[in-house]
Amino acid sequence: MNIEEKIALSKNPVQFIAEGNFLKLYNQSLYVVEQLLGFNLKVTAKYIKKIDEIIICGGFPTRSITKRYPNASPNLTGYELLGDYDLSGYELWYQKHCQIPKQKTPQSLLTTS
Repeated sequence: MNIEEKIALSKNPVQFIAEGNFLKLYNQSLYVVEQLLGFNLKVTAKYIKKIDEIIICGGFPTRSITKRYPNASPNLTGYELLGDYDLSGYELWYQKHCQIPKQKTPQSLLTTS
């Protein structure tokens, strides 16, 4: 699955995307899990040159999904958590995570393919 597909999926209810032994969350899905559901994850901002966009991602081991989210349902890409979530604070949260420390350049900090 390419990054465009992952980002598109992440706009829906919470999508935990399987990547090896981990489940990754991107953008809106990560916002819901971290801010609205209160699950603390290491959040990483990455500039993706291919789509000329900064994405925010985080994840955790697949084996812990049923313990942390017993209502998550398996699907073709990993798991999903259905619900109606308020994304009104997403834009501010996204901007906060896109801030780059002044001593580092965007290229050295964020570039990936």
